[in-house]
Amino acid sequence: MSDFTLDLGNVSTSGESSSDESNLLRCVYLLQGGGGDGGLQYLLKYAFSTDSMVSTSHKLRALKCLFSICKEEELEKATGKPVLVAQQHMRSLVYLARLEALNLPYSQQSLESCSKVSLVEGIWRTYKHSPEGITLVRDLCIEYQIWSTQLWTAVLDQLCSHSMLKELTTTLTVLNSQPHLWNSPQFLSAWNMVLLSPFTSLVPPVTQEKAEKCKQALKLLHFCPTAGDLDLTTLAQECVRVGMFELAAMLLPYLATNTTTVNMVKKEVEGNIQMGDLSNKLRKLEQDGFPSLANIDLMLKKEMKAEPCEASPAL
Repeated sequence: MSDFTLDLGNVSTSGESSSDESNLLRCVYLLQGGGGDGGLQYLLKYAFSTDSMVSTSHKLRALKCLFSICKEEELEKATGKPVLVAQQHMRSLVYLARLEALNLPYSQQSLESCSKVSLVEGIWRTYKHSPEGITLVRDLCIEYQIWSTQLWTAVLDQLCSHSMLKELTTTLTVLNSQPHLWNSPQFLSAWNMVLLSPFTSLVPPVTQEKAEKCKQALKLLHFCPTAGDLDLTTLAQECVRVGMFELAAMLLPYLATNTTTVNMVKKEVEGNIQMGDLSNKLRKLEQDGFPSLANIDLMLKKEMKAEPCEASPAL
């Protein structure tokens, strides 16, 4: 079942989480070593228990253990149900545990039957200043296909204000499929924050680890559906400031309508790096997963105007 993954979110306090994870790993190790049908039946008993004395976190740990030790066909045979039922049960348990962590007691039945829009709005009113509340609202909206512009722009605002960059990156990837949000100021601000954040505290010379973070951020630019509307001038200036001239050159196709910035980048690149070195670094970027950069050498050598860069298709 290793192909099934689910972000469990923050379902417990840090101390409990560490202890629970250790216990879970011990259980998985013992059962993989020959727990037999007895161990499987024990886990099934608790994972699908309707006993109110069995806590949500206990059910969730049992189900996580089942997914770790069973193949799909084994789990389907043991439960008599398709594996998708077990996966959906796990999703429900995850949300129940996260709701309980915010002191919002729901049962599986009440969660399934309630209005998801009302649920999300209620959580947002009370917990919109809490990172756990923000990510829970985001995940519930994605799970139940709630795409309200007002709600999502508020979620982006809060993710930015809490500097939740990892969550912001995954959120923007999801929102690339929601064109009604692309022109909102919050969507553009969030993209600018994700792209610029690795550069803001950098002081040359840049370490390899920090340079890699900058590259990973700029790799996302290719997937932004509104790249031409971002603050690419500041991004190019930051690339030049920290001496990553190959990244500044990579931005040229996106800067087609900004002659001033294009000329600045060309001047800085030509004055600080040999064309042979630049070509090698651009090829290395391509090998690392960047889109084709073959035309940039030509643009610099012949002082050609950059052609407008088409918006990338949303993921």
